[in-house]
Amino acid sequence: YLNDDCNINLKNIPSFNSSNLEKAITKIKSLIDDITENLDITKIKSELSAVNDIILNAIEENNKIYNEIKDKIYSNFIFYKEITFNNGDKYEGGYKNGKKEGKGIYYYSNGDIYEGEWKNDKKDGYGIMKYQSGEVYEGSWKEDIIEGMGTYIYNDGTVYIGEWKNDCYEGNGTYYFEGGDVYEGQFEEDDFQGKGKRYYVEGDIYEGDFTEDRMEGKGLLMQISGMNYKGDFLIDKNTDFYEFLKSK
Repeated sequence: YLNDDCNINLKNIPSFNSSNLEKAITKIKSLIDDITENLDITKIKSELSAVNDIILNAIEENNKIYNEIKDKIYSNFIFYKEITFNNGDKYEGGYKNGKKEGKGIYYYSNGDIYEGEWKNDKKDGYGIMKYQSGEVYEGSWKEDIIEGMGTYIYNDGTVYIGEWKNDCYEGNGTYYFEGGDVYEGQFEEDDFQGKGKRYYVEGDIYEGDFTEDRMEGKGLLMQISGMNYKGDFLIDKNTDFYEFLKSK
């Protein structure tokens, strides 16, 4: 209905006939009625319901898969968190699956501070514990227990450097006395036990067996005076007086 100049040519448009439109509408209505009469509405509703169930199940399964993937991803991440507990303690550091993990600082309400590594909500790995008393431990931890290599500095100047087990000196280590003496050797449950050497601040040196912190058993005592004793020793733990039993 457009001429060469793209203008509407009214002469070519058929005249509007309302009766024709009414006939068309009537025909469409008749066709719709025929289709409706031949349809099984109950069956259609049932099929639509089944389709709806399939869609809902697919959505539910998709959400389940999504949550499983999300949990696996997030379980491998360590998040930073700051927590204040009811007892006044405070934690700042790594958190994973609701537990302290990785590196973090724990402020105890009594003034103690631990800074170091955590695993499964416990001190585990390398860490420094600064006690309110002023004493300091630096070294290895295992499930909240001092275990492995570590250094403990006491308020009176005493220092232990060496192996630990179950919060005790255990294995090989060096113990520096407040007064200047030094023991290096074997330990068992915090005691000098086994083979060791003690350097006295006066210059004497004992090397040999120790039992519960005492010079006891075979040993060699080298005195600054030049006199040496080699043989069996027994020392009183309370008076620090040793008895030379047998000389060779």
